[in-house]
Amino acid sequence: MREKKKKDLDLFSHSSEIQTELVSDPEWENEEIPNTLNLGWIWNEEKKKFKMAKIAQEDRLTHFYIVGATGTGKTKLIEFLIQQDIADGNGFAVIDPHGDLIENIKGFLAYRYR
Repeated sequence: MREKKKKDLDLFSHSSEIQTELVSDPEWENEEIPNTLNLGWIWNEEKKKFKMAKIAQEDRLTHFYIVGATGTGKTKLIEFLIQQDIADGNGFAVIDPHGDLIENIKGFLAYRYR
């Protein structure tokens, strides 16, 4: 049983080393590609830099499915897409059972149309 705890501790300390490496002033790449929406930043381990993930505007017009565990940023991704829709003058609809997303969007709308 002690060996298992040691392995868990080794795994945790290894994760901390990776996190420290990511924080130490990485490069950021956001190539402008026409007719795309930004999805969010992803880490490219091979190139050691962040890159903006994008989706074609045409693909955004169809349904897509967002899956993730609690606290992984699903609502923030939706908020990010809605902010781009507002900036581009596109319509959108939101059903938010918790109300947090609506409150954040109201703030962005108030700032954008003041």
